[in-house]
Amino acid sequence: MLAAVLDAAALAATAHAAAPCPPISAAPASRTGTAQDTFFGVRVPDPYRWLEDAGSPEVQAWVADQNRASGSVLEALGKADTLEVSLRAVLGVERVGLPQRGGAWLMFTRQRAGQEQPVLVRKLGQGGSEETVLDPNAWPGEAHGVLGDWFLSPDGARLAYVVRRNNADLGELRVRELDSAAESPRDVLDWAEWGDFAWGPDSRSFYYTRLPPRGSAPVAELPGRADIACHRLGSPASADAAVCPASGDAQVYEGPQRSDDGRYLFIVRSRGFSGSAIEALDLSAPASAPVALFQDPSSTAQVLEDRGRFFLLGTADAPHGRILVRPANPAEAAWTVLVPERPDTYLDSARLVGGRLLLLAHRNAASVAELWSYGGRLERSLDLPGRGSVDEASGSAGDTEGFVGFQTFTRPEEVERFDPATGRVTAWSGPKDPPTPLPRAEVSQVWYPSRDGTRISMFLVRPQGQPRDGSARFLLQGYGGFAVPLLPRYVPATAALLQAGFGIAIPNLRGGGEYGEEWHRAGMLGNKQKVFDDFEAAARWLVAQNYTSPRRLAILGNSNGGLLVAAALVRHPELYGAAVCGSPLTDMLRYPLVGEGQAWVPEYGDPREEAGFRTLFAYSPYHQVRRADYPPTLLLCAENDDRVDPMHARKFAAALQAAQAGSAPILLATRAHAGHAGSGLESGQVDQLAQELGFIEAELDCGGAGAASARRLRPAARRNAPGRRGRAPWSGP
Repeated sequence: MLAAVLDAAALAATAHAAAPCPPISAAPASRTGTAQDTFFGVRVPDPYRWLEDAGSPEVQAWVADQNRASGSVLEALGKADTLEVSLRAVLGVERVGLPQRGGAWLMFTRQRAGQEQPVLVRKLGQGGSEETVLDPNAWPGEAHGVLGDWFLSPDGARLAYVVRRNNADLGELRVRELDSAAESPRDVLDWAEWGDFAWGPDSRSFYYTRLPPRGSAPVAELPGRADIACHRLGSPASADAAVCPASGDAQVYEGPQRSDDGRYLFIVRSRGFSGSAIEALDLSAPASAPVALFQDPSSTAQVLEDRGRFFLLGTADAPHGRILVRPANPAEAAWTVLVPERPDTYLDSARLVGGRLLLLAHRNAASVAELWSYGGRLERSLDLPGRGSVDEASGSAGDTEGFVGFQTFTRPEEVERFDPATGRVTAWSGPKDPPTPLPRAEVSQVWYPSRDGTRISMFLVRPQGQPRDGSARFLLQGYGGFAVPLLPRYVPATAALLQAGFGIAIPNLRGGGEYGEEWHRAGMLGNKQKVFDDFEAAARWLVAQNYTSPRRLAILGNSNGGLLVAAALVRHPELYGAAVCGSPLTDMLRYPLVGEGQAWVPEYGDPREEAGFRTLFAYSPYHQVRRADYPPTLLLCAENDDRVDPMHARKFAAALQAAQAGSAPILLATRAHAGHAGSGLESGQVDQLAQELGFIEAELDCGGAGAASARRLRPAARRNAPGRRGRAPWSGP
């Protein structure tokens, strides 16, 4: 049983306290170049710009050397560490995804123990028997593709699905006739952004965001060159008609969305996470022009439609979110307030289910789900199984049932079915063998002051009875950007860390969405430094309250959270015993030039403008590296990451390695067959997590930054190190 496996792992983990330090492999030397830029009179050297060219044989050899150096350490930790046992046990339970309805069919994913990927299945109504629709486990491997997004047609007869090669963001879309399993090569569309996809009302056409031909434009410019097109099944992609022209602005995303009844196509333009413009195209009147419904450069919005009424969830003049309503006709009809903004409730999203508005929101960083009448009356709140997170819901205006996915820090996601007429909630699916030891965890929410006195909330997840004498190992995680709220969500690594005796701290930093749009804006653009202040204050508070100590405190973050960890490292390396920094932004002066960086300028700022440059340069981790005794650090990136270019991790790794005044390892691991989200296969996810967590555990157990000074690197690690004069030579998503 899973409980026995996890308990065995917990017993074995006690041996780690006496374990020796992990093996040290010297980082290869990195040459320095002479590249430099001048921004508004400030000369900015860029000695590792040569590492931006992933196609260069020199860079490829450098990456291989780095992987050999990190691999000798990580492989030893991954094979020996009992965390891998825990991770395989936790991930090895059966999981069921949120269903989508098409006609009388329900389609959802089911991943059984031992399967690398979830299988798409369907059944006829609630009482039907399951049948397999698509099993990606039969595909040869990650290089051939993993299952991405999927979309069931309104009549339930067809499936559009995405194949992501090497788990890259951009993929290939295919269409399958479900009764015959036939797929036409004419309906295979490559090189497109599938985040927004909309079936036509006839289920024989669809709308999608079409990118320019592969290789015709830099990745950073793709959003501005993408249009919205309509594809008719059986027709060649070359015949797809443009429905909405490209914006010409690389900071703007365009995507299609469809009303529940199929009458309207909503054309949504988003500028970062800070502005929206929405138009409605009446598909029942082909000659009609789009009608502008909403436009605001500094707020976000979502539009729904039913029974001749448009509903809009927006933050314009209401940073916590509110619902507006207007008739679909006439085109110039005015919006009126249906659900007003509330001081303690922050709206996330809305759906129409069974003739009612389902509002997903959060209060005090935990989810609530409410059913409102079309007349603006709160009918009831769904009785969720605890204080946790609801990230997604399904259902439509004409359905008699809806579904939400619910999870907590210690409870894996399960699907709850609800009746919109009565609000009754029943469990629809959940893990058949839940991780039984997790209820022994203690979950609490605390508040601490940041540098400027702002109170910040933080979740603590700890083994019951963990001492508060400064000896406990703790992992501090964070994000703080793009209005993303960190609510109580189940993460497999949490179970493994709890079994190993770790505590986990998750602060709700400014820049996130936990407390509305004002909270987001308090940590973006010129306020970004406050995010780093909040994170640093969390670390200091944990130490001051005797939860842990600097040598027993590790930090971890990915993407924008990787930027956070990188900034934390260069600001105060003495506060942490180990760090794992995944897919980070680190060069904040060149981030708009690569990956999807242009689209993030509304969040971070523009280095081509003086105010933006001075803000970004002041915290850009790559440019703020100084000679210091850095804690053991593991940098991670993926060779197929088309969102955050791996050049950020490469340049930062070279800079840190050159500036390391102590003897703790600075490792870089570049993952093959992986994208921004890592591996698409369960075995790859386990391997990566086991290596990350094993690195943290081993480094903290051998003393973290405090003990690292007693170790010695081989002389080769210091060869050509440019930081020997006391600073790096050039004195992030």
